[in-house]
Amino acid sequence: MRAIFFAVFVLLFVGCSKSSSPSEEQDREMIAGQLHEIEAMVNEGHAAEKSSSLYLNYFAVDPNVLPYGSQLLSGKAEVLDFYTKVFSIGTVVSNSYTEPTIEVAGEFAIRTYEGTAQIQLSESNDLISFTNVYTDVLVSENGEWKILWHSWVPAPAKE
Repeated sequence: MRAIFFAVFVLLFVGCSKSSSPSEEQDREMIAGQLHEIEAMVNEGHAAEKSSSLYLNYFAVDPNVLPYGSQLLSGKAEVLDFYTKVFSIGTVVSNSYTEPTIEVAGEFAIRTYEGTAQIQLSESNDLISFTNVYTDVLVSENGEWKILWHSWVPAPAKE
């Protein structure tokens, strides 16, 4: 946990103190592209087990997920179980993300973005919709950017 907070501090400090290099721009493009891949994958409407398994491929070896209003989930087994349950509640009608803000510092990056989803619940005709603000801390593992920390809060209501 301390490593995550240290990474956030380093990213904020370094991000505010220097301009970006060409490789950092490439990393930003890769990290943004990853988010577009996740968005498309969720919109494909796979079965819950397949969706959660595909989604888990984007996570680091030892990830943490902090769902809004819930307890911290640590490790791939807990994260997989959580997302299997999430994807089981219904069929995703639409899922979209805003362009992310991305800061890169060495082997770590922070990605923030807003996401809106509509889900047709499995056991009723109800359609639920929600918008969240997401924060991801990513780590470079074997040349790929992986989600080390994923958390969210509800987006403020728009007036």
